[in-house]
Amino acid sequence: MVKILYRELHYQMAKENPMVSGEKEFNKQIKKSMDMKRNVLQQSMIFLLFGTMTAGSIFVAEDEAMVVGVLTSLALIPFVLSLYQTTIQASFLTSLGIFEPLKPLPVELGGKYMSGVISVDLIPGFVLVIPAVVAMVFRAPLSGILTLFWMIVAVLAGHVIGLGVFALFGQKVMNYKGSLSFLKNVLKVIGLLLFMGLFFGVMYFQEYFAAYIGTVADYPFVFPVSLASVFEPLNSLILLVFHLVILLPLYFLSLRKVWSGILEPAITSPGKVETDYKISLRTPIVSMILKDLKVIGRKTSMMAGLLFPLYIALPQMFLRVRDGRISMVDMTYLVFLVGIVTVAGADAILKVEGKSMSFLRTLPLSKVQFALGKALSMSIVPMFVGVGMVGLGVYFSVEVIYLLPLVLILPITAAVVTMSYLFRYKGEMIGVPEFDFKKMILLFLIVGVVFGVVALPIIFMGGLLKYILSPLIAIFITSILYLRLKR
Repeated sequence: MVKILYRELHYQMAKENPMVSGEKEFNKQIKKSMDMKRNVLQQSMIFLLFGTMTAGSIFVAEDEAMVVGVLTSLALIPFVLSLYQTTIQASFLTSLGIFEPLKPLPVELGGKYMSGVISVDLIPGFVLVIPAVVAMVFRAPLSGILTLFWMIVAVLAGHVIGLGVFALFGQKVMNYKGSLSFLKNVLKVIGLLLFMGLFFGVMYFQEYFAAYIGTVADYPFVFPVSLASVFEPLNSLILLVFHLVILLPLYFLSLRKVWSGILEPAITSPGKVETDYKISLRTPIVSMILKDLKVIGRKTSMMAGLLFPLYIALPQMFLRVRDGRISMVDMTYLVFLVGIVTVAGADAILKVEGKSMSFLRTLPLSKVQFALGKALSMSIVPMFVGVGMVGLGVYFSVEVIYLLPLVLILPITAAVVTMSYLFRYKGEMIGVPEFDFKKMILLFLIVGVVFGVVALPIIFMGGLLKYILSPLIAIFITSILYLRLKR
């Protein structure tokens, strides 16, 4: 069943891909994209290459403390990828109507099929940590086996939280209008951030507890810090069981909640509300941006994907604020980091369309307007994140204000680079280009190179001039890419 649903998903995606034109090319595309084993193997090989680089750190580590530091940091990667992929794919699968044929059937726990389809895309992220696990097996065999199970827990934890986000925030059909609608969307964003921030809150409480009250046990009890126990097998095994006892019931509870929401979506409405009917004229690009933001406001699980830059920047900023100082170098690094992770927002902003693409093609909307609208939509959240970081950084160092121009332009540059690559096909037909892990990694590298050029004045120059030249370089590159996209 998972294989059938996977093929149906990629068939629907191929139909909306504007880079596939003609029956022969379409048949070739669906034959390639429907091959589940081939797709997983290709993506896994790329992640395996990156994972091999981390394995060397474990081999050369002088003591167990260094190994634990590497493993703890590494475990966050499959966790975050699993969380991100689950929240995006769950909403996308539902919006495409993939599970509609299953509704009349006597399926008791249909959510397991959604979990299965999503889990296929989680395999490459897990493969990334395999080289580190192998290195641990050579270093300490029993600890290596325990590390493998902890990495599985990392994927499971991200998957469970992602399903929880979708079940709690992503399945309600809201019928609110006016200022009440805006308030509900704001509250959903705050609730989502609090839900996702629980992980870091628990880690902070753990550190506070250890520093001021004393530890109850020799090892922390919350993932990923719990990986420190891998060199004490008995303690590690107890902690593993503790995590699984919590995660597995939550997993099956989330599956039931997700499936019941698919069968009978909850509709909430305040009743009869009178609002003024207004017709306003806007440009196609502005209309696209407003439409995307409104749709994502209703699909809170997709909002989790768009908030990915915040989820990356938040812990980094938290660690620096906790130390009571933020240097200009730290803030510059964070500004460029937020700009780079803007690329990940393309997945959510493109999958917003679902089945609405056929309607959009009937509108007077060109490919350039559609691509630029998507680019600006996916850059809004990173810009707000950057402005917030700069505002906080000014409290510690006034010169951080010089980074404000970069905060505003870098996300747009990254977004335009992304859309220029995805919409590089000939013709004016709009659609949803394929955006998988391979393209995401490639775009991370391309944007990284572009940002390297933008950062040259900051690296090699002194004085305030460097903070003027870098944004100008970014604007110049963005303009060139925009003109190229128009052609």
